[in-house]
Amino acid sequence: MDLNQEAACAPLLYKNWLPNRSPLMYFLVAIRKVEAWLLANSQSLAGFLSVPLSRVPTLPDSLENPKETIIQLARHSPSRQIQKDLVLTASSGRKEGPAYASRMGEFATRYWDIQRARKHRPSLQRCCHALEKLRNTLSEGS
Repeated sequence: MDLNQEAACAPLLYKNWLPNRSPLMYFLVAIRKVEAWLLANSQSLAGFLSVPLSRVPTLPDSLENPKETIIQLARHSPSRQIQKDLVLTASSGRKEGPAYASRMGEFATRYWDIQRARKHRPSLQRCCHALEKLRNTLSEGS
């Protein structure tokens, strides 16, 4: 779940969406968009967007709008295709380019390194830890 103005804070969202949680149910909230998790693997993202690593923020938790940060990075890419796919056009009325979702999906599945990213993003670390704990619980029950 992505907080995205659904509630003022993660605990309130948790309480509203899941008042009676099952013992094996995990509900984790990405506070500032899932894009912050993608930004946490700065080396791979810089390579994917063809931008200098120094342009990628090192503290994705501190960003107000991580999605906009990725779009701004794409705007400075020397790759016309990256710009065309990720950066909006003035007449579109959208916040991102026409292939933003598919290109970011490509990045996430082919280039993103979750082990690197989880070292730099506390909420991703918590998510991975919860999934590992669930996997262990389920495998013990088998």
